Amino acid sequence: MAAQQRASESYESGVEEICESLSSRSFDLISGDKVKSLLLRRSETALDDLEPFRDSWSRMPLDGYMADGGRYRAAGTRR
Repeated sequence: MAAQQRASESYESGVEEICESLSSRSFDLISGDKVKSLLLRRSETALDDLEPFRDSWSRMPLDGYMADGGRYRAAGTRR
């Protein structure tokens, strides 16, 4: 129970840190490793569906309504 409480507090402090940055600077640059760690503190299964999501994301057709034609998604598919 104590470990779960610490994980919850750690998650909450991580979220608060992001919120403070967004509030003061209107943006935040967060590493993928930090996001992964934060998600896993929230739930051990948080990333269980990541691979199926990546697969579905890469199969989505380009969106011609976007200014860049939907190519922004291609930049985010690195593993």
